[in-house]
Amino acid sequence: MKNIKKMVFGIILMFFSTYNVLADTLNLKELGFGNGGFGPLGQTCSKVLGTTVVKIIHGSVGILRIAAVIIAILSAMFTLMGAVVSKDADGLKKAEKKCVIMGIVLLGVGIFPSVVTLIASVFGFDTTCIF
Repeated sequence: MKNIKKMVFGIILMFFSTYNVLADTLNLKELGFGNGGFGPLGQTCSKVLGTTVVKIIHGSVGILRIAAVIIAILSAMFTLMGAVVSKDADGLKKAEKKCVIMGIVLLGVGIFPSVVTLIASVFGFDTTCIF
């Protein structure tokens, strides 16, 4: 029962980590929380940097997030494989702890864009060029 609660909680957290929070979604612009741009002209991020640079940044951030997931999965596989093959109970507990820590880090990687977007929208910054 305890493991089922952990698994359900993890699935709920993963669901919420995939949802990007935007200023338009929360209607923060209507509440007066910033103009959503840069400087007194209120330029958007893509106007300042250009569309090509924005595409490069989007691609780079996406590649880094995907690479983090792949590296974590491979690391967890090799950690668990060594503990299971050696049939070591202590090694398996250490591998389990390492996998939980990697899961928490991956959750942070998943939630990070939403948190940055929310904070930036409250202070009136446009982060559409990053995430």
